[in-house]
Amino acid sequence: MLLLLLMVAACGEADKVPKGILEKEQMRDVLLDMSLADGYSMSLLETNARPMPDSIRQEHVKVYYGQILALHGLTVKGFMTSYRFYEAHPDRLKSVYEMVMTELGKRKAALPEEGTAINGVRYYFMHAKEAVLRGRGDTIIPFLERK
Repeated sequence: MLLLLLMVAACGEADKVPKGILEKEQMRDVLLDMSLADGYSMSLLETNARPMPDSIRQEHVKVYYGQILALHGLTVKGFMTSYRFYEAHPDRLKSVYEMVMTELGKRKAALPEEGTAINGVRYYFMHAKEAVLRGRGDTIIPFLERK
């Protein structure tokens, strides 16, 4: 009887994560923004007049990831602790990535055609509605802040 009681109690805790680990929804939001950063950095390779070496693209991605972690109030160590937890629990990680893919699908369906202006910014990446413009130029700084 005691064993059955412990099993029932354990099942009730199955979806909870330990203290200090991001909840599934928080992890989804961070990974979603990181996916968008990867996509944006790949678009830089395609839209620049001169080809950009992949090493430079990777440096851009590091900056974007830093901005994303700051947006979510995370440190690299805090994020990596959570990510390692999810890696150790593949069923949970799969669930998080399924949530990311669902959200990306919704956002993609809601996007205008490429080149359309959104808030005066020509759309070239999935985060255009929340883009920040630097000064009077048209340089888009993704993931810097949300409006």
